[in-house]
Amino acid sequence: LPACLPACPLRPLHPPATRRPPGPPRDQACDPRRARAAPRAAMACVVDDDCAVAHLCYPANASWNEEGVAFCACNSFYGWTGDDCLTLGPLSVVQLINTLLQVGLSMAVVAVLGRDLFDYWRAFDGRLQLNASVQTVLYIWAGAICIFLWRFLFVLGIVLPSANDRVLQGDDQPASAFSFYALSRPFNVGQEVFLFASILTISVVWVEVAAASRSLNARLVDNVARYRRVVIGLELFFATCMLIIGGFGRFELSGVVATPFIIGLIIMLVIGRRRMVSLLHDALRSNALSASDSHSDSFPDRTDAARAGSSDEGSSKEQRRRMRRAMLAIERTARRLIIGLIVLVVGSAAYFVVNDIPEAGWREFAEPGGFPGAQISAAVIPWVLLSLYVVCAVYAHRNAKKLIRSKLGQSTSSVGTASKNFDTDVPSTIRDTPSAINDFTGTL
Repeated sequence: LPACLPACPLRPLHPPATRRPPGPPRDQACDPRRARAAPRAAMACVVDDDCAVAHLCYPANASWNEEGVAFCACNSFYGWTGDDCLTLGPLSVVQLINTLLQVGLSMAVVAVLGRDLFDYWRAFDGRLQLNASVQTVLYIWAGAICIFLWRFLFVLGIVLPSANDRVLQGDDQPASAFSFYALSRPFNVGQEVFLFASILTISVVWVEVAAASRSLNARLVDNVARYRRVVIGLELFFATCMLIIGGFGRFELSGVVATPFIIGLIIMLVIGRRRMVSLLHDALRSNALSASDSHSDSFPDRTDAARAGSSDEGSSKEQRRRMRRAMLAIERTARRLIIGLIVLVVGSAAYFVVNDIPEAGWREFAEPGGFPGAQISAAVIPWVLLSLYVVCAVYAHRNAKKLIRSKLGQSTSSVGTASKNFDTDVPSTIRDTPSAINDFTGTL
C-alpha cells in the first residue's frame, strides 16, 4: 500500500479545472499487483523476483535498452501479453502449435515402438531377449517418452502463465527458474542419454551384420564382443556424467558435456559407414563368385547344370538382394544420423552463443515486442533431436517387424537362413555360433 500512495493522491472535494495528465486508471495504479505493471520508469528492478507473476526483469545492459534502466515486463520467452501478462500473445500461440506438433510426433514414436516391444514379448513367449535389436527399441522408446514429457511440460508452461512462476529452493531463496521449466529439465537430460545409447547400440547391430557377411572365426568373434563391451562402457560413462550434472542441479551444462560425445559419434559413423559398406560390397562380390564356382564345379555338364541349378541360382540371387537391402539401409541410416548430429552440434553452439555469451544472457535476443531470436534458437533443438529419434526408430522398427514375423513363422523363408538374416539385419552367422557369441548378442 505505501508504494501506491505517491501514485494515488487523495481526490479533492472540488477537482481543479485543469485536466488530469494521462496515465493508468486509478483502480489499476492503486493495485499493489498492478503497480509493477506501470510504465518502465516505475518498474525498476534488480532481479526477476522484484517483478510480478509472469514478468521478468530485463537488464539495463541489453543493447536494445536505450534507457539504460532495468525494468519489469511480460515474459517475452513465452510471449505473454496483457496488463497482467497472463494472456497468450501471438508468439505464445506459435510456440504452442510448434510444441504440440513435437508432442504429437513423440507420442507416435512411443506408440509404434511400444507396440513393437509388446510384439517382441509375445513372440518370445513372454520374455524380452536383450539382444542389440531389442535394446535399440528399448532405448529409443524410453528416450521418446522423455521428449514427450519434456515438451508436454513446456506446453503447460505456455498455457498456464499464472502457475508457471518461479519456484523456491528453500524458505526464502527464490530460484531464477520457472516451475514447469525446472520440472522438464531432467527429462531433457534423459532423452540425451537414451539418444546416445540408441545410436551406439544401432552401431552394434551394424557390426554384427558386417561380421555375418564374412566367414566367422574366433578372432572375429572376439572383435565383435570387444566392440560391444566398449559400447556398453561408453553408454555407462555418458550416463554417469549426466547423472553427476543432474545431481548438482547444473542441467544447463548437459549440452556442453554432451558435445564431445556427439562429435565422437559423428567421427565413428563416418568411418564405420565407409568400412561396413565396403565389407558388404566385398561380401556381395564374394557371394556371387562362390555361387558361380560352386555351380560350375558341381555340374560340369551344362545340361545337368541347367536342369538342377535353377533353384540354387534363385536362392543365391535372393540372398544377394537381401544383403544389398541391408547394406542400403545401413548406408542411408548412417548418412541421416551424421547430418542430424552435425545440425545438432551447430544448433547447440548457436544456443550457447545466444544464452551464455552476451552479458544480458538470452534476454539480449528477446526484447519485449522485438524479434524472437532466443525463442527461435530454443525451438530448433527439439526438432533436431526428434528427427534423430525418428531416424533411429524407423530403422529399429523395420528390424523389429521382420524379426517378429520370422519368429512367428509368417515369412516364406526359414528363420535360420542367411538370406532372411540379411533382410532383418540380424546376423544368423553370429546367432548360430556357440554360446560364446550368444553371451553378447542375446538369444534370438
